[in-house]
Amino acid sequence: MFIDSHCHLDRLNLSLYEDNLANVVQAASDAKVDKLLCVSVTLKDFPAMVEKTQAFNNVLLSCGMHPLNQEDEVNIDQLRKLSDNTNVIAIGETGLDYHYAPETKELQLDSFKKHIQVALELNKPLIIHTRSAQQDTLDLLRSEDLW
Repeated sequence: MFIDSHCHLDRLNLSLYEDNLANVVQAASDAKVDKLLCVSVTLKDFPAMVEKTQAFNNVLLSCGMHPLNQEDEVNIDQLRKLSDNTNVIAIGETGLDYHYAPETKELQLDSFKKHIQVALELNKPLIIHTRSAQQDTLDLLRSEDLW
């Protein structure tokens, strides 16, 4: 059994697959990939991601906001509500990325904390992205204030 533990089916250029997501999922199945985890990168696009993937019982979801997508502050109630879906098996993609956007450090930290809180509340694993922020990532994950 193979599992694609991190894909973005909702962001694919489907032109190689006759503009049909079912062809992508079938190609994965033909390659012996039994499950796919479609990873969310924005909360505003999450409902569309659910809609695009709901026909496939082998596609599972995560819900979250990538650290480089900080156009909107994370609304923890919205994150909690969207994540409380039976197809959502993980929270994220979240984390810290200071390489491309060090100026959004405080927003990223706030977002990451909210994602951790929701993951703990819903007892779901966390998908963490970190780049040029390893120490802050570890410090936050070790923080007793969150646990």
